[in-house]
Amino acid sequence: MAILARILIGGAIGLALGGALGYYGKCSSGTCPLTANPYRGALIGAILGALLGWAFATTGKPADQTSSIPTVTTEEFDRQVLEANKPVLVDFFASWCPPCKKLAPTIEKLAQEYHGRIDVVKVDGDQSPQLIRRYRIFAYPTVMLFSHGVETARWKGARRAWEYRRALDPAVGE
Repeated sequence: MAILARILIGGAIGLALGGALGYYGKCSSGTCPLTANPYRGALIGAILGALLGWAFATTGKPADQTSSIPTVTTEEFDRQVLEANKPVLVDFFASWCPPCKKLAPTIEKLAQEYHGRIDVVKVDGDQSPQLIRRYRIFAYPTVMLFSHGVETARWKGARRAWEYRRALDPAVGE
């Protein structure tokens, strides 16, 4: 649903609730913003409802971010990573991990930049717990570089692209 629609719905609900509270609420002094009278209650309710509608509209589930980077399973890992003829950058991630989501565009950019010279794959830690144990992954995201089946570099946490390039360039012979 569009953000504007959620703001309008929130405002309308707040207007109705604030107006009802102003009408049925009893404020003897007349200074209570919601219960002094129905008009003031409706106005303040509409403002609060619109703000809540905006907040829920902008913090909802993000749009599906499709990735061109394949996610490998435990069964595919040995063949696609350890037996590969070129260096492989492996992104160990979890779908619920905010730093992993922040890192995803950087890994995507590196995959495009080094296309044909290295392979880039992702491993969903929740789907492949055996690999997480095998490589002692204690934090997400963890990015590893393999060359001829041997780990040559490891980074914990989201890093900038230049930090990965510093290891990727020598691995591809630049």
